[in-house]
Amino acid sequence: MSMIISGFGFGLVNFVTVLGMMDSFKEEFPSAYTSSSFSSFIGVAALPPILGYIVIAHGERVGLLSLGILSSSLLLSGFFTSSRAQTLGTTEEERLAKTRYSGMTDETGCLIEESMDCGYIPGDSLNYWVTLFSNHRAHMCMVLIAFISAFLYISWSIFLVPYGESLGLNSTDAVYLSTSGGVAGIIGKASSLVLFRWESSVIPAGVIMPTVLLGVAYGISLFSANFTVLILVAFLSGFSLSLVSCVCFAWIPRIVCPGHFQGAISVGYLITGVATVLGGLPIGIMVDVTGHYRQAFALMALSSFVASMIAVFWYLFIEESKT
Repeated sequence: MSMIISGFGFGLVNFVTVLGMMDSFKEEFPSAYTSSSFSSFIGVAALPPILGYIVIAHGERVGLLSLGILSSSLLLSGFFTSSRAQTLGTTEEERLAKTRYSGMTDETGCLIEESMDCGYIPGDSLNYWVTLFSNHRAHMCMVLIAFISAFLYISWSIFLVPYGESLGLNSTDAVYLSTSGGVAGIIGKASSLVLFRWESSVIPAGVIMPTVLLGVAYGISLFSANFTVLILVAFLSGFSLSLVSCVCFAWIPRIVCPGHFQGAISVGYLITGVATVLGGLPIGIMVDVTGHYRQAFALMALSSFVASMIAVFWYLFIEESKT
């Protein structure tokens, strides 16, 4: 039960933190989101061995207590995150300027005006979700790519080491595949920080190219059992998946109106959560039925190329909106 409550709480914290970042950083949201994602990646890598050492040295009770104390540091983040109510100016002009990117509120005249541009009628919940999906085509592309990338990530992370062992690698060498992918993931997230400085190149270099690389990498892994080649494949996979996940969410303010930002974020997290929970299921069934991993990685390669084609449409929709 405690794990269920913890998972629910962390999910809510993650969502609200993203909204707070949008309030605080506005136009710099992509860089802020990527910095946060990069830091969380470091935390995911560092926390298990640290807690493992504490549990071994001092027991599970102290380990859980340490985790609770660490989680309590989130209170400081909430305290220092800007509040939408605190950004309101004393004049109408200041209020509109400061709340332009603050999210969906019926009181913000500027926000309502921009929302009406996409057909959204403030206060109409059904119309809100209909217009989010019908009038923001680039967002639909982002959702599909986020789902595929989350599916690929969970499948790849679960079956990478067993796949290496099935090709004849010993367990020690197979673990290095995961290490290579993890290091590449850190590089991928750091690369997106640089990429956001050239907005016109974000989708081609941050989504189209990585998804094509994923397809090629998975395709190569079908025909080679060489350890060096598999290390390279794991590296390309970790780099590409991390870069795509950062771009998909960090770029949401650029592809939806301010009134639909909260909805777009919530849909993105929902769809990636579903893909994360169910992602390993079809691959696991395929491995159980066929008895080996080649068909599974072939499916992952095909999914990557499908994502790259969707990314092309995403780019075309953005270019069309500029004309």
